[in-house]
Amino acid sequence: MFTPPPLETEDFVLHELFDYQATHQAEHPYCAWLDDSSSSDQAVEMTNLEFNRASHRAAALLSRDALDGEKVGLFALAHPVHYLAVFMGLLRLGVVPLVITPFCNPAVVGRMLDNVGCRRVLTTPNLRSGDGGLRYVEDVIRALAPGQEVEFMDIPALEELFPKLGCETARDEFTPFPKLEARQNQNLDDVAFYMYTSGTTGTPKAVPHTQRFMRSRCVLSSLKTDGTPLLRDCFIGFSPWHSAGTLYYLLQPPLAGLVPFVTPPREFSHTNSPYSTSSENVRGMLEYAVRGGCERVSTFPACIQVWARDERSVELMRGLKYGVGFAGAPLATALGTQLVNKGVRLNAGYGTTEIGFVIMGPGDLGRSEEEWMYLEFPRVLELRVVEVPGTGFVEIHLLASPTRAYEWAVYNTEDGKGYQTGDLFEAHPNRERMYRFVGRKDDTIIHSDTAKTTPGPIEDTIQSHEFVKGVIAFGEGRNKVGILVECVNAVEPYTAEMIERCKDMIWPTVKEANRITTFYSRIARDMILFTKSDLPLPRTPKGGIQRKAALSLYRDDIDRLYDGTLPSVKL
Repeated sequence: MFTPPPLETEDFVLHELFDYQATHQAEHPYCAWLDDSSSSDQAVEMTNLEFNRASHRAAALLSRDALDGEKVGLFALAHPVHYLAVFMGLLRLGVVPLVITPFCNPAVVGRMLDNVGCRRVLTTPNLRSGDGGLRYVEDVIRALAPGQEVEFMDIPALEELFPKLGCETARDEFTPFPKLEARQNQNLDDVAFYMYTSGTTGTPKAVPHTQRFMRSRCVLSSLKTDGTPLLRDCFIGFSPWHSAGTLYYLLQPPLAGLVPFVTPPREFSHTNSPYSTSSENVRGMLEYAVRGGCERVSTFPACIQVWARDERSVELMRGLKYGVGFAGAPLATALGTQLVNKGVRLNAGYGTTEIGFVIMGPGDLGRSEEEWMYLEFPRVLELRVVEVPGTGFVEIHLLASPTRAYEWAVYNTEDGKGYQTGDLFEAHPNRERMYRFVGRKDDTIIHSDTAKTTPGPIEDTIQSHEFVKGVIAFGEGRNKVGILVECVNAVEPYTAEMIERCKDMIWPTVKEANRITTFYSRIARDMILFTKSDLPLPRTPKGGIQRKAALSLYRDDIDRLYDGTLPSVKL
């Protein structure tokens, strides 16, 4: 029987949640995995007690390096339980970590370290040269500004933190790390850690997360849409250094009893990372999750696209009691509806680094082909719905709670009372507080005659074609819309004949997109451009297309397409 911690009466900071549950729910599993050394499908479970002890050991080991009270970069490619034990150890030590993806642009990493004031960075050997490493640390060092000095140090090894991996008990030897005296005077508005934004809509930057904001996330994470706690959920593609990762690996386990189903904890290289979204890995991870008894998987739309093309994967998704949760980008409507009609339950989530995840499911919406794509905002949230002229859509502002029951990391509305998402939504025709995500407000294309095109519905429709891996609409300052299409299999050879064959394949879907959009947003056949095999669309770690980077990459070809000087055959 899982019992959540008493958030209403206790003033917890993040690492204290695990101290509490290690005492009151010590034997409840924190995570689980299959032992790949055995042919059995019996899961190994790591308890709250074991994970919490690992964070104490991390704090003790890191205290030897006199990190106490510093701002330290955490730039590591490690298994979720390994990474998060180190992260929690840093918080326990009074360190303010800057959480950075190990795949961020090295120059951006250097700038964030400088802006936050990090002079030391914790990393992993697999990000350095040697033994097949990425040379990423060396790239960051080269990208540092003149005079910027940063020391790189390795995180404690997995076996140092988990000496009895998956089988530690209260009888095993353990020395807790002492509680910091400074905690007694800690202000809830102090920064607990910084988290990078993924850069989907611009340059990545560090977003401060205060203890008060994390407490708000705790309150929202403890809400359930149907009153039933999930038992086992496999997070495919989600890494612990994203906002979604903190929800799934740090908040949901102690607050809602969710058990993350992970790969066997071990150290690895970038070539066999469990976070890979390659087709082979995501298909294998779905099989693994089902073998492990998961009742739900959570992932990105890019992974669902892969599964939708494989009948075995569709069958596995159909058997999940709580279905498939997704977030990070929209899922093509036609593709989602096709899956729902095949019996797959889909649940959309919504959140950002600045507000955390405010919609997580699972609800009843995933069962309906008319409503699976809608998000239902909890009534505890105060919304301001603003019409966006010329689009037919609305933008949602999430306002602060008058009672400070929840707060955001960033306030950017003109009145300073809320967070302006910058996202476009379409309201449900009949139900309050339900909206369908359409796209980014700043993605709106303004043509030379001031007419506006919202690219989301166009891209959403074309993305549903099984031949299409990604698509971007363009036409800013021009008199008509074009699309840049990335195919599942590259267009090879890149000849006039092959290009026309590819256009033939997707043209019925383009016509469907034209049917649902305004006449000035319709796509002519000669405004279809295909990506080159050596220049794939740039993507975020979550699999979303980086629109600005993609348009910049193909700027010359797009300009020549409008000028009529783009050759139909590439030599």
